[in-house]
Amino acid sequence: MLSSTSYGFYDKMSIIMDKSKFAKWLNEAMKEKGILTQTELGLRAGISKQSVSNIINGQSDPLVETLEGIARGLKVPPEKVFREAGALTPISPDDEKLEEITYIFNRLTDTGKESALRFFKFLLNDPEMSK
Repeated sequence: MLSSTSYGFYDKMSIIMDKSKFAKWLNEAMKEKGILTQTELGLRAGISKQSVSNIINGQSDPLVETLEGIARGLKVPPEKVFREAGALTPISPDDEKLEEITYIFNRLTDTGKESALRFFKFLLNDPEMSK
């Protein structure tokens, strides 16, 4: 998983990206997650409403820590936000799913992880669910 410590001196640097594409994705992701306002995303992300507004309106490039906050606010892997921002290379849909599964798995308690593993093993034994 990415973290600001992964980037060293890049922490305070902004990410160069296609601002309009990222703004469109961010608006869609907010709707998908039921986040109705920029203020709500800002509160969830630990950033100001003005920062969210500036990103959506293409008035600023977000810092690494801002993108990490957006990931927290949307409850998605940070890598997803960085890819959408153009800071990481795109990956295949299967790899994106694996990344999301890993993100969710890492957020589970030990008991939750055991349950998830049992469920995955169950799916593998179900002819309808496995390839």
